[in-house]
Amino acid sequence: MADLPDLLAEYLETAVVSTRSPAWMHVAHHGALVGAGGPLGIYGIATLAPGDAVAPAVPMLEGLLPLDEPIELPCVGIGTGLPADIHLIPGEDGDWVLILDATSEAILRGLVQQRSNDLLLLQARHDALGKGPPGVRDIPSSLSAVLGALVIEEEASGNLVAIGRPPQWLARFVDPDAEPAGAGIVDRFAYLESFLVDAREFWARDAGAVLEGGSWEETDDTGTNASLDAVAVGVGGRRFIVVRHVDEARDERRRVIQRAREVRLDLDRLHRDSQQREVLFHCLVHDLAGPLTSMKAIFSMLERESLPDSMKRLVDIGTRQTARQEELIREMLDVFADERRVFDPATFDPKSAPDVCSCARSVVSALVPAARAKSVNLETEGCDEAMRVIGDRLVLERVISNLVENAIRHVPDGGGVSVRVVRSDETALVEVDDNGPGVPDSVAPTLFRRLSQGSGPRGKAGLGLYFVRMTVERWGGVVGFTPMPKGGSRFWFKLPVVESLAD
Repeated sequence: MADLPDLLAEYLETAVVSTRSPAWMHVAHHGALVGAGGPLGIYGIATLAPGDAVAPAVPMLEGLLPLDEPIELPCVGIGTGLPADIHLIPGEDGDWVLILDATSEAILRGLVQQRSNDLLLLQARHDALGKGPPGVRDIPSSLSAVLGALVIEEEASGNLVAIGRPPQWLARFVDPDAEPAGAGIVDRFAYLESFLVDAREFWARDAGAVLEGGSWEETDDTGTNASLDAVAVGVGGRRFIVVRHVDEARDERRRVIQRAREVRLDLDRLHRDSQQREVLFHCLVHDLAGPLTSMKAIFSMLERESLPDSMKRLVDIGTRQTARQEELIREMLDVFADERRVFDPATFDPKSAPDVCSCARSVVSALVPAARAKSVNLETEGCDEAMRVIGDRLVLERVISNLVENAIRHVPDGGGVSVRVVRSDETALVEVDDNGPGVPDSVAPTLFRRLSQGSGPRGKAGLGLYFVRMTVERWGGVVGFTPMPKGGSRFWFKLPVVESLAD
Protein backbone atom coordinates (compact mmCIF):
# COMPACT_ATOMS: atom_id res chain seq x y z
CA MET A 1 0.00 0.00 0.00
CA ALA A 2 3.09 2.25 0.08
CA ASP A 3 2.47 3.46 -3.48
CA LEU A 4 -1.08 4.60 -2.73
CA PRO A 5 -1.94 8.05 -1.40
CA ASP A 6 -3.07 8.01 2.22
CA LEU A 7 -6.61 9.02 1.25
CA LEU A 8 -7.00 6.09 -1.15
CA ALA A 9 -5.40 3.63 1.27
CA GLU A 10 -7.77 4.75 4.01
CA TYR A 11 -10.72 4.50 1.61
CA LEU A 12 -9.80 0.93 0.62
CA GLU A 13 -9.34 -0.08 4.25
CA THR A 14 -12.75 1.35 5.15
CA ALA A 15 -14.38 -0.36 2.16
CA VAL A 16 -12.95 -3.75 3.11
CA VAL A 17 -13.95 -3.44 6.76
CA SER A 18 -17.49 -2.29 5.93
CA THR A 19 -18.23 -4.78 3.12
CA ARG A 20 -16.05 -7.82 3.76
CA SER A 21 -16.39 -8.19 7.58
CA PRO A 22 -12.75 -9.25 8.14
CA ALA A 23 -12.01 -11.69 10.96
CA TRP A 24 -8.68 -13.24 11.90
CA MET A 25 -6.98 -15.89 13.99
CA HIS A 26 -3.36 -16.28 15.02
CA VAL A 27 -2.56 -19.99 15.40
CA ALA A 28 0.60 -21.35 17.04
CA HIS A 29 2.54 -24.01 15.16
CA HIS A 30 1.21 -26.71 17.50
CA GLY A 31 -2.40 -25.77 16.69
CA ALA A 32 -3.45 -23.68 19.70
CA LEU A 33 -5.06 -20.26 19.35
CA VAL A 34 -2.77 -17.33 20.17
CA GLY A 35 -5.28 -14.58 19.46
CA ALA A 36 -8.35 -13.73 17.38
CA GLY A 37 -10.48 -10.80 16.34
CA GLY A 38 -13.39 -9.73 14.19
CA PRO A 39 -16.83 -11.35 13.80
CA LEU A 40 -15.77 -15.01 13.72
CA GLY A 41 -19.28 -16.04 14.73
CA ILE A 42 -20.88 -14.99 11.42
CA TYR A 43 -18.61 -17.48 9.65
CA GLY A 44 -19.82 -20.37 11.82
CA ILE A 45 -16.73 -20.44 14.06
CA ALA A 46 -17.47 -21.02 17.73
CA THR A 47 -16.01 -18.74 20.37
CA LEU A 48 -12.39 -19.68 21.05
CA ALA A 49 -10.13 -18.62 23.87
CA PRO A 50 -6.32 -18.33 23.71
CA GLY A 51 -4.89 -21.80 24.22
CA ASP A 52 -7.87 -23.61 22.66
CA ALA A 53 -7.21 -26.05 19.83
CA VAL A 54 -8.29 -24.46 16.53
CA ALA A 55 -8.76 -27.59 14.38
CA PRO A 56 -11.89 -28.90 16.23
CA ALA A 57 -13.62 -25.54 15.74
CA VAL A 58 -12.47 -25.13 12.10
CA PRO A 59 -12.04 -28.70 10.74
CA MET A 60 -11.17 -27.46 7.24
CA LEU A 61 -7.85 -26.17 8.61
CA GLU A 62 -6.87 -29.68 9.68
CA GLY A 63 -3.79 -30.69 7.70
CA LEU A 64 -3.22 -27.19 6.27
CA LEU A 65 -1.43 -25.81 9.31
CA PRO A 66 1.39 -25.22 9.98
CA LEU A 67 2.12 -23.49 6.66
CA ASP A 68 5.11 -23.59 4.36
CA GLU A 69 3.79 -20.88 2.04
CA PRO A 70 0.71 -18.63 1.77
CA ILE A 71 -2.55 -20.27 0.67
CA GLU A 72 -5.74 -18.63 -0.63
CA LEU A 73 -9.06 -20.49 -0.44
CA PRO A 74 -11.70 -18.52 -2.38
CA CYS A 75 -15.40 -18.60 -1.57
CA VAL A 76 -15.57 -21.57 0.79
CA GLY A 77 -18.03 -22.50 3.51
CA ILE A 78 -16.41 -22.94 6.92
CA GLY A 79 -19.37 -24.10 8.95
CA THR A 80 -22.95 -22.91 9.03
CA GLY A 81 -21.94 -19.28 8.48
CA LEU A 82 -21.39 -17.03 5.49
CA PRO A 83 -19.25 -18.06 2.50
CA ALA A 84 -15.77 -16.64 2.90
CA ASP A 85 -12.44 -16.03 1.22
CA ILE A 86 -9.75 -17.50 3.48
CA HIS A 87 -6.14 -16.34 3.33
CA LEU A 88 -3.55 -18.40 5.22
CA ILE A 89 -0.27 -16.56 5.88
CA PRO A 90 2.75 -18.19 7.57
CA GLY A 91 4.62 -16.31 10.28
CA GLU A 92 7.64 -16.89 12.48
CA ASP A 93 5.61 -17.30 15.67
CA GLY A 94 2.60 -19.04 14.12
CA ASP A 95 0.25 -18.86 11.17
CA TRP A 96 -2.34 -16.16 10.44
CA VAL A 97 -5.83 -16.90 9.17
CA LEU A 98 -7.65 -13.97 7.51
CA ILE A 99 -11.36 -14.47 6.71
CA LEU A 100 -13.34 -12.14 4.41
CA ASP A 101 -17.05 -12.18 3.57
CA ALA A 102 -17.60 -13.64 0.07
CA THR A 103 -21.40 -13.44 -0.01
CA SER A 104 -21.48 -11.32 -3.17
CA GLU A 105 -19.14 -13.66 -5.02
CA ALA A 106 -21.12 -16.70 -3.92
CA ILE A 107 -24.40 -15.21 -5.15
CA LEU A 108 -22.86 -14.22 -8.47
CA ARG A 109 -21.33 -17.65 -8.94
CA GLY A 110 -24.64 -19.25 -8.14
CA LEU A 111 -26.43 -17.09 -10.69
CA VAL A 112 -23.87 -17.83 -13.41
CA GLN A 113 -23.95 -21.54 -12.63
CA GLN A 114 -27.72 -21.49 -12.70
CA ARG A 115 -27.64 -19.75 -16.09
CA SER A 116 -25.32 -22.43 -17.44
CA ASN A 117 -27.43 -25.23 -16.02
CA ASP A 118 -30.59 -23.70 -17.42
CA LEU A 119 -29.11 -23.37 -20.89
CA LEU A 120 -27.82 -26.93 -20.76
CA LEU A 121 -31.39 -27.93 -20.02
CA LEU A 122 -32.57 -25.90 -23.00
CA GLN A 123 -30.01 -27.67 -25.17
CA ALA A 124 -31.08 -31.08 -23.91
CA ARG A 125 -34.72 -30.32 -24.58
CA HIS A 126 -33.88 -29.04 -28.06
CA ASP A 127 -31.81 -32.14 -28.88
CA ALA A 128 -34.65 -34.35 -27.65
CA LEU A 129 -37.06 -32.68 -30.05
CA GLY A 130 -34.67 -33.35 -32.96
CA LYS A 131 -36.61 -31.55 -35.63
CA GLY A 132 -35.99 -28.45 -37.73
CA PRO A 133 -33.17 -25.96 -37.54
CA PRO A 134 -32.32 -24.61 -34.09
CA GLY A 135 -34.45 -21.66 -33.15
CA VAL A 136 -37.33 -20.47 -31.11
CA ARG A 137 -39.80 -23.05 -32.41
CA ASP A 138 -37.67 -25.97 -31.22
CA ILE A 139 -37.65 -25.04 -27.51
CA PRO A 140 -40.70 -24.84 -25.25
CA SER A 141 -41.53 -21.18 -24.90
CA SER A 142 -42.35 -21.56 -21.24
CA LEU A 143 -38.75 -22.25 -20.23
CA SER A 144 -37.52 -18.67 -20.66
CA ALA A 145 -40.44 -17.41 -18.60
CA VAL A 146 -39.73 -19.95 -15.89
CA LEU A 147 -36.08 -18.82 -15.77
CA GLY A 148 -37.15 -15.18 -15.55
CA ALA A 149 -34.44 -14.35 -18.09
CA LEU A 150 -34.20 -13.08 -21.63
CA VAL A 151 -32.34 -15.61 -23.79
CA ILE A 152 -30.94 -14.46 -27.16
CA GLU A 153 -29.24 -16.89 -29.54
CA GLU A 154 -26.85 -15.87 -32.29
CA GLU A 155 -27.40 -18.24 -35.17
CA ALA A 156 -24.68 -19.39 -37.56
CA SER A 157 -25.85 -16.77 -40.06
CA GLY A 158 -25.26 -14.04 -37.46
CA ASN A 159 -28.97 -13.40 -36.89
CA LEU A 160 -30.02 -12.73 -33.28
CA VAL A 161 -33.14 -14.63 -32.18
CA ALA A 162 -35.02 -14.23 -28.89
CA ILE A 163 -35.64 -17.68 -27.41
CA GLY A 164 -39.04 -18.50 -26.03
CA ARG A 165 -41.57 -16.16 -24.45
CA PRO A 166 -39.97 -12.93 -23.20
CA PRO A 167 -39.96 -12.38 -19.43
CA GLN A 168 -42.46 -9.92 -17.99
CA TRP A 169 -39.87 -7.32 -17.03
CA LEU A 170 -38.89 -6.88 -20.73
CA ALA A 171 -42.23 -5.12 -21.35
CA ARG A 172 -40.82 -2.14 -19.45
CA PHE A 173 -38.35 -1.59 -22.29
CA VAL A 174 -40.01 -2.86 -25.49
CA ASP A 175 -43.53 -2.97 -26.91
CA PRO A 176 -45.21 -6.04 -25.33
CA ASP A 177 -47.60 -6.38 -28.31
CA ALA A 178 -44.80 -6.76 -30.82
CA GLU A 179 -42.84 -10.00 -30.92
CA PRO A 180 -39.33 -8.75 -30.23
CA ALA A 181 -36.49 -9.80 -32.47
CA GLY A 182 -33.08 -10.41 -30.93
CA ALA A 183 -31.44 -7.66 -32.95
CA GLY A 184 -34.06 -5.14 -31.90
CA ILE A 185 -33.50 -5.97 -28.24
CA VAL A 186 -29.76 -5.57 -28.58
CA ASP A 187 -30.32 -2.22 -30.25
CA ARG A 188 -32.55 -1.20 -27.32
CA PHE A 189 -29.82 -1.96 -24.81
CA ALA A 190 -26.66 -0.13 -25.80
CA TYR A 191 -24.67 -2.10 -23.25
CA LEU A 192 -25.48 -5.35 -25.08
CA GLU A 193 -24.08 -3.97 -28.32
CA SER A 194 -20.61 -3.60 -26.83
CA PHE A 195 -20.92 -6.83 -24.85
CA LEU A 196 -21.83 -8.71 -28.03
CA VAL A 197 -18.39 -7.82 -29.46
CA ASP A 198 -16.66 -9.41 -26.45
CA ALA A 199 -19.03 -12.37 -26.58
CA ARG A 200 -18.21 -13.13 -30.21
CA GLU A 201 -14.48 -13.12 -29.43
CA PHE A 202 -15.17 -15.38 -26.46
CA TRP A 203 -17.19 -17.81 -28.57
CA ALA A 204 -14.55 -17.80 -31.33
CA ARG A 205 -11.81 -18.71 -28.86
CA ASP A 206 -13.98 -21.43 -27.32
CA ALA A 207 -12.51 -20.18 -24.03
CA GLY A 208 -15.06 -21.76 -21.75
CA ALA A 209 -18.71 -22.14 -20.91
CA VAL A 210 -19.54 -18.70 -19.47
CA LEU A 211 -18.34 -15.12 -20.00
CA GLU A 212 -19.57 -12.74 -17.33
CA GLY A 213 -20.69 -9.40 -18.72
CA GLY A 214 -21.45 -7.80 -15.38
CA SER A 215 -24.40 -5.61 -14.46
CA TRP A 216 -25.55 -2.19 -15.60
CA GLU A 217 -28.31 0.32 -14.98
CA GLU A 218 -31.00 0.75 -17.62
CA THR A 219 -33.84 3.32 -17.75
CA ASP A 220 -37.23 1.94 -18.77
CA ASP A 221 -39.96 3.74 -20.73
CA THR A 222 -41.32 5.34 -17.54
CA GLY A 223 -37.95 6.80 -16.56
CA THR A 224 -37.37 4.26 -13.78
CA ASN A 225 -33.92 2.74 -13.40
CA ALA A 226 -33.49 -1.03 -13.34
CA SER A 227 -30.44 -3.23 -12.81
CA LEU A 228 -29.71 -5.85 -15.47
CA ASP A 229 -26.87 -8.29 -15.94
CA ALA A 230 -25.66 -10.37 -18.88
CA VAL A 231 -23.60 -13.49 -19.47
CA ALA A 232 -22.49 -15.13 -22.71
CA VAL A 233 -22.78 -18.90 -22.83
CA GLY A 234 -21.46 -21.43 -25.32
CA VAL A 235 -23.32 -24.75 -25.22
CA GLY A 236 -22.79 -27.53 -27.75
CA GLY A 237 -21.57 -25.16 -30.43
CA ARG A 238 -24.50 -22.79 -29.91
CA ARG A 239 -24.15 -19.22 -28.73
CA PHE A 240 -26.43 -17.57 -26.18
CA ILE A 241 -26.63 -14.29 -24.34
CA VAL A 242 -28.69 -14.41 -21.15
CA VAL A 243 -30.03 -11.15 -19.67
CA ARG A 244 -31.67 -11.03 -16.27
CA HIS A 245 -33.29 -8.44 -14.06
CA VAL A 246 -31.00 -8.58 -11.01
CA ASP A 247 -32.96 -6.56 -8.48
CA GLU A 248 -34.29 -9.83 -7.08
CA ALA A 249 -30.76 -11.15 -6.64
CA ARG A 250 -29.73 -7.90 -5.00
CA ASP A 251 -32.68 -8.12 -2.62
CA GLU A 252 -31.69 -11.68 -1.81
CA ARG A 253 -28.15 -10.56 -1.06
CA ARG A 254 -29.49 -7.85 1.23
CA ARG A 255 -31.57 -10.48 3.01
CA VAL A 256 -28.53 -12.74 3.40
CA ILE A 257 -26.41 -9.89 4.76
CA GLN A 258 -29.20 -8.83 7.11
CA ARG A 259 -29.54 -12.39 8.32
CA ALA A 260 -25.77 -12.53 8.85
CA ARG A 261 -25.96 -9.37 10.91
CA GLU A 262 -28.77 -10.83 12.99
CA VAL A 263 -26.78 -14.03 13.52
CA ARG A 264 -23.77 -11.97 14.50
CA LEU A 265 -25.82 -10.05 17.05
CA ASP A 266 -27.19 -13.33 18.42
CA LEU A 267 -23.67 -14.73 18.73
CA ASP A 268 -22.44 -11.56 20.41
CA ARG A 269 -25.30 -11.85 22.89
CA LEU A 270 -24.47 -15.50 23.52
CA HIS A 271 -20.82 -14.58 24.07
CA ARG A 272 -21.77 -11.87 26.55
CA ASP A 273 -24.17 -14.25 28.31
CA SER A 274 -21.38 -16.85 28.51
CA GLN A 275 -19.01 -14.32 30.01
CA GLN A 276 -21.66 -13.26 32.51
CA ARG A 277 -22.25 -16.91 33.47
CA GLU A 278 -18.52 -17.41 33.99
CA VAL A 279 -18.36 -14.37 36.25
CA LEU A 280 -21.45 -15.59 38.13
CA PHE A 281 -19.90 -19.05 38.46
CA HIS A 282 -16.73 -17.72 40.06
CA CYS A 283 -18.73 -15.43 42.35
CA LEU A 284 -20.87 -18.36 43.52
CA VAL A 285 -17.80 -20.52 44.13
CA HIS A 286 -16.17 -17.70 46.07
CA ASP A 287 -19.32 -17.15 48.14
CA LEU A 288 -19.57 -20.87 48.86
CA ALA A 289 -15.92 -21.26 49.79
CA GLY A 290 -15.91 -18.40 52.32
CA PRO A 291 -18.52 -19.74 54.77
CA LEU A 292 -17.22 -23.28 54.23
CA THR A 293 -13.83 -22.29 55.61
CA SER A 294 -15.48 -20.97 58.76
CA MET A 295 -17.58 -24.12 59.13
CA LYS A 296 -14.50 -26.32 58.83
CA ALA A 297 -12.75 -24.31 61.53
CA ILE A 298 -15.79 -24.60 63.84
CA PHE A 299 -16.07 -28.36 63.37
CA SER A 300 -12.31 -28.71 63.92
CA MET A 301 -12.59 -26.88 67.26
CA LEU A 302 -15.62 -28.95 68.28
CA GLU A 303 -13.69 -32.16 67.61
CA ARG A 304 -11.21 -31.13 70.31
CA GLU A 305 -13.96 -30.55 72.86
CA SER A 306 -15.29 -33.14 75.32
CA LEU A 307 -18.69 -33.84 73.86
CA PRO A 308 -21.28 -36.57 74.39
CA ASP A 309 -21.12 -39.41 71.87
CA SER A 310 -24.30 -38.25 70.15
CA MET A 311 -22.81 -34.80 69.59
CA LYS A 312 -19.51 -36.30 68.39
CA ARG A 313 -21.43 -38.23 65.73
CA LEU A 314 -23.09 -35.02 64.55
CA VAL A 315 -19.75 -33.22 64.48
CA ASP A 316 -18.26 -36.12 62.50
CA ILE A 317 -21.12 -35.91 59.98
CA GLY A 318 -20.64 -32.15 59.67
CA THR A 319 -16.89 -32.56 59.15
CA ARG A 320 -17.40 -35.14 56.40
CA GLN A 321 -20.05 -33.04 54.69
CA THR A 322 -17.90 -29.90 54.68
CA ALA A 323 -15.01 -31.94 53.25
CA ARG A 324 -17.31 -33.28 50.57
CA GLN A 325 -18.55 -29.78 49.77
CA GLU A 326 -14.98 -28.53 49.55
CA GLU A 327 -14.11 -31.38 47.20
CA LEU A 328 -17.13 -30.54 45.03
CA ILE A 329 -16.04 -26.89 44.75
CA ARG A 330 -12.53 -28.02 43.83
CA GLU A 331 -13.95 -30.38 41.20
CA MET A 332 -16.08 -27.62 39.67
CA LEU A 333 -13.06 -25.32 39.41
CA ASP A 334 -10.89 -28.07 37.93
CA VAL A 335 -13.47 -28.96 35.28
CA PHE A 336 -13.97 -25.29 34.43
CA ALA A 337 -10.23 -24.81 33.99
CA ASP A 338 -9.75 -28.11 32.14
CA GLU A 339 -12.18 -27.05 29.41
CA ARG A 340 -9.80 -24.24 28.50
CA ARG A 341 -6.54 -26.15 28.51
CA VAL A 342 -4.78 -27.35 25.38
CA PHE A 343 -2.13 -30.03 25.66
CA ASP A 344 1.05 -29.18 23.76
CA PRO A 345 3.02 -32.33 22.83
CA ALA A 346 5.98 -30.15 21.85
CA THR A 347 6.50 -29.02 25.45
CA PHE A 348 5.77 -32.36 27.14
CA ASP A 349 8.76 -33.85 28.94
CA PRO A 350 8.79 -37.66 28.51
CA LYS A 351 10.82 -37.94 31.72
CA SER A 352 7.75 -36.77 33.64
CA ALA A 353 5.43 -39.32 32.03
CA PRO A 354 3.57 -41.24 34.76
CA ASP A 355 3.39 -45.02 34.99
CA VAL A 356 -0.29 -45.81 34.57
CA CYS A 357 0.09 -49.19 36.33
CA SER A 358 1.63 -47.55 39.37
CA CYS A 359 -1.19 -44.97 39.38
CA ALA A 360 -3.82 -47.71 39.23
CA ARG A 361 -2.28 -49.63 42.13
CA SER A 362 -2.02 -46.44 44.19
CA VAL A 363 -5.69 -45.59 43.59
CA VAL A 364 -6.90 -49.09 44.44
CA SER A 365 -4.83 -49.12 47.62
CA ALA A 366 -6.32 -45.79 48.71
CA LEU A 367 -9.92 -46.87 48.00
CA VAL A 368 -9.81 -50.34 49.55
CA PRO A 369 -11.21 -49.03 52.91
CA ALA A 370 -14.18 -47.42 51.14
CA ALA A 371 -14.82 -50.66 49.25
CA ARG A 372 -14.63 -52.77 52.42
CA ALA A 373 -17.19 -50.50 54.07
CA LYS A 374 -19.67 -51.76 51.43
CA SER A 375 -18.27 -55.30 51.44
CA VAL A 376 -17.14 -54.71 47.86
CA ASN A 377 -14.21 -56.72 46.54
CA LEU A 378 -11.78 -54.26 44.87
CA GLU A 379 -8.78 -55.67 43.00
CA THR A 380 -6.36 -55.00 40.17
CA GLU A 381 -5.63 -57.15 37.13
CA GLY A 382 -2.73 -56.96 34.73
CA CYS A 383 -0.47 -54.10 35.79
CA ASP A 384 2.48 -56.45 35.28
CA GLU A 385 4.74 -54.00 33.48
CA ALA A 386 5.42 -50.30 33.67
CA MET A 387 3.57 -48.29 31.01
CA ARG A 388 4.53 -44.64 30.85
CA VAL A 389 1.85 -42.50 29.24
CA ILE A 390 1.15 -38.89 28.35
CA GLY A 391 -0.27 -36.98 31.31
CA ASP A 392 0.31 -35.78 34.85
CA ARG A 393 0.56 -38.35 37.66
CA LEU A 394 -1.72 -36.62 40.16
CA VAL A 395 -4.38 -35.84 37.54
CA LEU A 396 -4.15 -39.37 36.07
CA GLU A 397 -4.69 -40.85 39.54
CA ARG A 398 -7.74 -38.66 39.90
CA VAL A 399 -9.07 -39.86 36.53
CA ILE A 400 -8.74 -43.49 37.62
CA SER A 401 -10.11 -42.66 41.07
CA ASN A 402 -13.23 -41.07 39.57
CA LEU A 403 -13.99 -44.23 37.61
CA VAL A 404 -13.32 -46.55 40.57
CA GLU A 405 -15.31 -44.42 43.03
CA ASN A 406 -18.17 -44.33 40.54
CA ALA A 407 -18.12 -48.15 40.29
CA ILE A 408 -18.02 -48.63 44.08
CA ARG A 409 -20.90 -46.20 44.53
CA HIS A 410 -23.15 -48.01 42.06
CA VAL A 411 -22.26 -51.65 42.74
CA PRO A 412 -24.47 -53.37 45.34
CA ASP A 413 -23.09 -54.44 48.73
CA GLY A 414 -21.02 -57.56 48.32
CA GLY A 415 -20.28 -56.86 44.66
CA GLY A 416 -16.98 -56.62 42.88
CA VAL A 417 -14.90 -53.98 41.09
CA SER A 418 -11.72 -54.68 39.14
CA VAL A 419 -9.16 -52.35 37.58
CA ARG A 420 -7.23 -53.73 34.60
CA VAL A 421 -4.32 -52.12 32.77
CA VAL A 422 -3.05 -53.73 29.55
CA ARG A 423 -1.00 -52.70 26.53
CA SER A 424 -3.15 -52.27 23.39
CA ASP A 425 -1.06 -51.54 20.28
CA GLU A 426 0.60 -48.18 20.96
CA THR A 427 -1.71 -47.26 23.83
CA ALA A 428 -2.28 -48.19 27.44
CA LEU A 429 -5.83 -49.44 28.05
CA VAL A 430 -7.38 -48.94 31.49
CA GLU A 431 -10.64 -50.79 32.21
CA VAL A 432 -12.78 -50.45 35.35
CA ASP A 433 -15.35 -53.27 35.54
CA ASP A 434 -18.17 -53.80 38.01
CA ASN A 435 -20.98 -56.32 38.40
CA GLY A 436 -23.60 -53.75 39.34
CA PRO A 437 -27.00 -53.11 37.73
CA GLY A 438 -25.47 -51.54 34.60
CA VAL A 439 -26.36 -48.31 32.86
CA PRO A 440 -29.84 -47.76 31.35
CA ASP A 441 -29.89 -47.40 27.59
CA SER A 442 -31.47 -43.96 27.95
CA VAL A 443 -28.54 -42.71 30.05
CA ALA A 444 -25.61 -44.31 28.21
CA PRO A 445 -25.34 -41.71 25.38
CA THR A 446 -24.97 -38.83 27.88
CA LEU A 447 -22.62 -40.44 30.41
CA PHE A 448 -19.61 -38.27 29.65
CA ARG A 449 -21.48 -35.00 29.27
CA ARG A 450 -21.28 -32.18 31.78
CA LEU A 451 -23.78 -32.36 34.65
CA SER A 452 -25.02 -35.76 33.46
CA GLN A 453 -26.20 -38.12 36.19
CA GLY A 454 -27.73 -41.57 36.12
CA SER A 455 -31.01 -42.66 37.67
CA GLY A 456 -29.39 -44.72 40.43
CA PRO A 457 -27.33 -43.50 43.40
CA ARG A 458 -26.23 -40.00 42.51
CA GLY A 459 -22.67 -38.76 42.32
CA LYS A 460 -21.52 -35.32 43.32
CA ALA A 461 -22.62 -32.99 40.52
CA GLY A 462 -22.45 -34.99 37.32
CA LEU A 463 -18.90 -33.71 36.71
CA GLY A 464 -16.78 -36.79 37.43
CA LEU A 465 -17.12 -38.57 34.09
CA TYR A 466 -17.06 -35.27 32.25
CA PHE A 467 -13.73 -34.49 33.92
CA VAL A 468 -12.43 -37.91 32.86
CA ARG A 469 -13.37 -37.30 29.22
CA MET A 470 -11.99 -33.74 29.10
CA THR A 471 -8.68 -34.82 30.65
CA VAL A 472 -8.13 -37.97 28.59
CA GLU A 473 -9.03 -36.28 25.30
CA ARG A 474 -6.75 -33.36 26.11
CA TRP A 475 -3.90 -35.87 26.42
CA GLY A 476 -4.72 -37.40 23.04
CA GLY A 477 -6.67 -40.39 24.35
CA VAL A 478 -10.22 -41.70 24.12
CA VAL A 479 -12.81 -42.77 26.69
CA GLY A 480 -15.78 -45.07 26.46
CA PHE A 481 -18.39 -47.25 28.13
CA THR A 482 -19.26 -50.88 27.36
CA PRO A 483 -22.08 -52.87 28.99
CA MET A 484 -20.91 -56.23 30.32
CA PRO A 485 -22.50 -59.37 28.80
CA LYS A 486 -23.60 -60.74 32.18
CA GLY A 487 -24.61 -57.40 33.66
CA GLY A 488 -22.54 -54.59 35.03
CA SER A 489 -20.50 -51.90 33.36
CA ARG A 490 -17.04 -51.33 31.95
CA PHE A 491 -15.66 -47.80 31.81
CA TRP A 492 -12.39 -47.53 29.93
CA PHE A 493 -9.90 -45.09 28.49
CA LYS A 494 -6.80 -45.27 26.33
CA LEU A 495 -3.71 -43.07 26.45
CA PRO A 496 -0.71 -43.05 24.10
CA VAL A 497 2.37 -44.63 25.62
CA VAL A 498 5.43 -42.42 25.62
CA GLU A 499 7.55 -44.89 23.62
CA SER A 500 5.14 -44.73 20.67
CA LEU A 501 5.19 -40.93 20.71
CA ALA A 502 8.97 -40.92 20.57
CA ASP A 503 8.91 -42.94 17.34
